[in-house]
Amino acid sequence: MIHVTGDIHGAVFERFTPEAMPGEDTWGADDKLIVLGDFGLVFYPDGEQFRYERLLEQKKLEYLEAKPYEILFIDGNHENFDRLFAETTEEERYGGTVRRVGRNVFWLQRGQIYTIEGRTFFCMGGAYSIDKDFRREGISWWARESPTEKEMENASENLIAAGRKADYILTHNCPQVFIQLMGYASNPNDIALTSFFNWIWYEIEFGHWYFGHWHIDRDLHPKVTALYESVKALGEE
Repeated sequence: MIHVTGDIHGAVFERFTPEAMPGEDTWGADDKLIVLGDFGLVFYPDGEQFRYERLLEQKKLEYLEAKPYEILFIDGNHENFDRLFAETTEEERYGGTVRRVGRNVFWLQRGQIYTIEGRTFFCMGGAYSIDKDFRREGISWWARESPTEKEMENASENLIAAGRKADYILTHNCPQVFIQLMGYASNPNDIALTSFFNWIWYEIEFGHWYFGHWHIDRDLHPKVTALYESVKALGEE
């Protein structure tokens, strides 16, 4: 069984439990959990001032590696991309390229289409941080948070090559139309990405779209769901 949930922000001990994720204690080697961005585990930079936080992160990773199931995640805007790229290894998995974070923890790459348990998943992480002005570059904010034009072009080419269809769309942010439906305005710095997601909404055939980022749990359409703390079992939409 494949499950999806929203942003974790490094809250591993609090979220990866049967209380927060009902049934989690019954998941086995054939089960998978996909986090929709802001995983936030490999986050704190080098430096003595973050020594304790880095040690705690290692304990959290060890906690996840003791789980029998796989943990997959797309990136959000609150990630340390410098460490993620430097400290992970690239490998082929699920018909695409992933980066291994731990024994059973994998980072799904932007624009890739994966086949997992016979179903196809288009994945696109990243977003603009609206709290960027309150963060420090290289300490709590990293420039690679938003997908580049090249990444979006590659993603669109992959979707077109796949016949303009996927069983699931997994993203961190979402189309402009659903941002407005939630009662928000699109941030001008995110227009390129949310416009790209609009193109997917109108041009790509898919079964269901899940996204995180907005810290809400809500079905916005029969085929579109925003997730934060809720956990959804795929195939039970």
